[in-house]
Amino acid sequence: REGRLGVPMETLKRFSVSVEDLAAGRESAGVRELVEEQVRAARAGLLASRELSGLVPGPSRALVEALVEIELLTADSALRRGAELLRGSASPPPLGALRVLARGCRRARAER
Repeated sequence: REGRLGVPMETLKRFSVSVEDLAAGRESAGVRELVEEQVRAARAGLLASRELSGLVPGPSRALVEALVEIELLTADSALRRGAELLRGSASPPPLGALRVLARGCRRARAER
């Protein structure tokens, strides 16, 4: 919407998707495949970032872990939305996010 594209032009070409397709919110096979690839790549980065919590001291570690887990839930929601992401965002399921936060609070208290 803001006119900024975060996907390289080469990637768009690989999926036969144009900037105009994205701006118009067209749901083609190429757009669906592009969205899936981009979300899966982001999800892989999030999975790898779980290791970062080991660099954070004490109770803050639980917060970092919770943030990563909530972003993974959001990525799963984004995968389910697919090309519909062109017309709106994805959110983590509220109950799943609450579970992650509750688990993080318990861990933070245990580490104090």
